[in-house]
Amino acid sequence: EKKDTQDTTDFFEDVPLSLPALSHALKVQKTASQVKLDWTNAEEILEKINEEARELWRASKSKEKAFVEEEFGDLLFSLVNLARKLEIDPENSLKASINKFKRRVVESIKIIKAEKIPDEQLTDGRLLKIWKQVKKLLKKNDS
Repeated sequence: EKKDTQDTTDFFEDVPLSLPALSHALKVQKTASQVKLDWTNAEEILEKINEEARELWRASKSKEKAFVEEEFGDLLFSLVNLARKLEIDPENSLKASINKFKRRVVESIKIIKAEKIPDEQLTDGRLLKIWKQVKKLLKKNDS
């Protein structure tokens, strides 16, 4: 159903402010799409994501927290838009990634303990090597 654009003051009144941020973003984007204020394809959104990532990078160099936070929000909002266009639930995607990350951390800890690696030897390079080992192990176990 197309949204009435006569009275713009209440345009987003059907979008509850109490929703979690990812769901709220999704509903705001769906509402805007009813009046054609939307990207037509995923490629355009990916270009926007790249633009927002560059803006976030520049903002991070400024070390102005409010500016960095704003640009991070823009990037996240664009990622939610891509999820919508790809017809996937960003909340479910994030939950799955969190669970995957947690499994990898647990397996990494197991390796560190099994090999009795002292903290001072846990350099970025060593941790990356363990992380890659865990990714490979879990991928093999999932197959």
